[in-house]
Amino acid sequence: MPAAQLEAQALTPIEWAEVKREPKAFLAHSLCADGKRVFPSTRAVGVLDPAEHDRLVRDVALAINIIGPTYARIDLKAWEVRLRAGAREADRSLVASLARCVERFNDGRSIHTMYRPERYWGCAVADLCDGHLLAFHAARAVSS
Repeated sequence: MPAAQLEAQALTPIEWAEVKREPKAFLAHSLCADGKRVFPSTRAVGVLDPAEHDRLVRDVALAINIIGPTYARIDLKAWEVRLRAGAREADRSLVASLARCVERFNDGRSIHTMYRPERYWGCAVADLCDGHLLAFHAARAVSS
């Protein structure tokens, strides 16, 4: 493989589900160069020797822990504190726009609120990552 600057890309919940079934999918979904996936498929990851595969998984996982936090692997309280602090310092209109991504409905007995953060990012619910949800809840916490 020619020399290239490699990048890690956060995984969606659907991609994480595939990784649980097939661990090699982790590199297939997360390792990029020049904005494109390095491995076109999970099968293509099989060309790596085991030591190279393990080194890449370790390095990519470390990067993803920074750029794509997941509830399963982070210090949740620390992330919440920092994201709330960031939300307080950010452009109030952006924070408010994110925090207002909700639907309210009345079932005849009470008013319910359904969170809709996917509207802020313009994506399907299945494409939201835990980082999106962390940011949404931080925006809600500082806007209320």
